[in-house]
Amino acid sequence: MAYHDLHLFHAWCQKVLPLVYDESLSYYEVLCKIRNKLNELIASMGELNETVDEIKAAIAQIEEWIKNFDTSAVTNMSCMFLQCSDLSLVDVSSFDTSNVEDMSSMFDGCSNLTSITFPESLTTIESSAFSSCTSLTTIYWNAINVTTYNGYTNIFGSSTPINTVIFGNSVSNIPNNVFLTCTTLTQVTFSNSVTNIPNSAFRGCTGLTEITFPDSITTIADQAFSTCTGLTEITLPDSVTTIAGQAF
Repeated sequence: MAYHDLHLFHAWCQKVLPLVYDESLSYYEVLCKIRNKLNELIASMGELNETVDEIKAAIAQIEEWIKNFDTSAVTNMSCMFLQCSDLSLVDVSSFDTSNVEDMSSMFDGCSNLTSITFPESLTTIESSAFSSCTSLTTIYWNAINVTTYNGYTNIFGSSTPINTVIFGNSVSNIPNNVFLTCTTLTQVTFSNSVTNIPNSAFRGCTGLTEITFPDSITTIADQAFSTCTGLTEITLPDSVTTIAGQAF
């Protein structure tokens, strides 16, 4: 046995000795107890390593299942993650939601959810989908054709503290009213493919202080940034041809 091995063994014995020492025991008996205790520890460590490996394998299997989860035929995702209060990060960008008709309360009550990534196929969002998501701060918006959502209500709810919205490279159109009265919103990043800022998309977002539009923007619709009272700086590219009444 090499010196460094003896040194390590000695350190282990020092940790184990207080667990087995009894002044009534002989030196030999103490050594035997140390040996037995070390064997117990080695055996338990081996079992622990096996358990950790099993957990890692199970996690990998779950991640693969989520990655390849086929949602192309799903029409109803209502209450899918209802009250999953331990859920903190969701990337549903691999979900095919093109046939989904109902997403009501999909994330309702996910109070620890901080970030979500929307897929390109998303077409429908219900106003109650993110009710009580009191920690949701970041939206990665890749949806290219959201055509249905519930009226003029802020679909993320007044209790949702969104501060950052990032639009994906394939997004050219943004839904009307989508971030209406998101007063905590402070940062919006538009992709170079966004062409139109629709009616009331960011109306009442009082936390916005500056907006920089990409060269792809051509139209800023009615009340798109109306009552954004915190805005102090706006950068408009030459590509803008239409600014509607009360756009700002």
